[in-house]
Amino acid sequence: MSLEIRLLGDLTVLRHGEVVSLPRSKKTRALLAYLALVERPQRRERLCEMFWEVPDDPRGALRWSLSKIRQVVDLGQGEILQADRNAVRLNTSQMTLDIAPLRGLGARDIEALEREQLEALARAFRGRFLDDLSLPRCPEFEAWRIATADELHVTRLRILRVLVDRLADDCPARALPYAHDLQALEPEDGALRADIRRLSEAARQSAMVQSSATRTDTQIAPAGETVTSTQVLPTLEMQLASPPEVVLAQEIRRCTTPDGARLAYALSGQGPPLVRAAHWMSHLELEWDSPVWKHWIEGLSAHYQLIRYDQRGNGLSDRYPADLSFDAMVADLESIIDAAGLRRVSLLGISQGCAVSIA
Repeated sequence: MSLEIRLLGDLTVLRHGEVVSLPRSKKTRALLAYLALVERPQRRERLCEMFWEVPDDPRGALRWSLSKIRQVVDLGQGEILQADRNAVRLNTSQMTLDIAPLRGLGARDIEALEREQLEALARAFRGRFLDDLSLPRCPEFEAWRIATADELHVTRLRILRVLVDRLADDCPARALPYAHDLQALEPEDGALRADIRRLSEAARQSAMVQSSATRTDTQIAPAGETVTSTQVLPTLEMQLASPPEVVLAQEIRRCTTPDGARLAYALSGQGPPLVRAAHWMSHLELEWDSPVWKHWIEGLSAHYQLIRYDQRGNGLSDRYPADLSFDAMVADLESIIDAAGLRRVSLLGISQGCAVSIA
C-alpha cells in the first residue's frame, strides 16, 4: 500500500514510504486516527459532538479539519477521504494500519501463531495506542482511545509472555529482550524478575558451552587418531571455569525526523533501555574506541540496552540541517526513542544533553 497509518506510539502517516507532516491541531490528528480505525461512515453530527463544544462552530471546525486530513491522505489516485453533507469515512481499503493484525486477537489465537508471526507482532508495538493524542476535554473520544489502548496492551502482554515461554528452554538469549519488554510494562511483577534472572543465567551458560564446542571443533586430530571424550572433557571444564570474554558490538541505524533531518543512532548491550541524550561534538564510530567514552559505553552496555545518537549537525547525522533550534533537539530525542521502538526509557544527560533530557 502507498499509504500507511501507524497508531501505535505517536500517530504517524507515511505516503509512498515518506513521513507526512501532520496538522498541528491535536483534534484534527485525533479525528484522522478515529476515522482510520472505525472504517464505517460517521455522521457529521456525531463527529461534531465528539470533538467540539457547542459554543464553538462545530461544523466549521469539522470542515477545516477534514480539509487538512484530505491533504495528508491524498494519493492523487481516487478519494480516500469520502465526505458528503451527512457522513464522513476513510476508504481503508487503500491504506495499511499497523494495528490491523492485532485487532481481535484472543489468547487462543495468539497461542496458535508461529514464533515468527509472534515476533513480527511484537515488533509492531512502538508504544501505546495513540500515545500523543490524549484529549481530556473530549470524553467520548478519550474513553474510546483508552479502551482501545487497554485492549492492545493486554494483547501485547500475551504476545510477549508466549514468546518468553516458547524461547526460554531452547534459546534463552533470544527470550531475554522480550522478558525485558514485559518487565518495562509490568515493573512490579516479582515473578518476572526471577524469570529474567534465570534466563540471564541460562543464556550465559549456553554461550559458554557454545564457545567451548566451537573451540573443541577446531582441534583437528592427526590422521588415523581419534579424539576421545576423555581428551575433550578437560578442555570443556576449563572453558566453563573461565567464561569467554564477550565482545561488545554496536548496531548503527538511521531514522528521519518529521522535519526531514537524518539522524544516526547506535544500540549496544542488553537490558532496560537507557538513552543518552545527544550533545555537541559526538561521533558514534569514533567514540566507540575513544579513551574518553569507551569505558562509559562498556560499563553502561553491561547492564542496559544503551542507545546513543549523534546530534543533528554532528557525527554520522545530517551535517547541514535546516533547523538547529533547541526545540529541534528535543524533537530529535523523541524521534530516536520512537525509531528504536521504545515506550519507557531512562535518560542520561551529559553537558547539553541535560537540558534536552529535562525538556
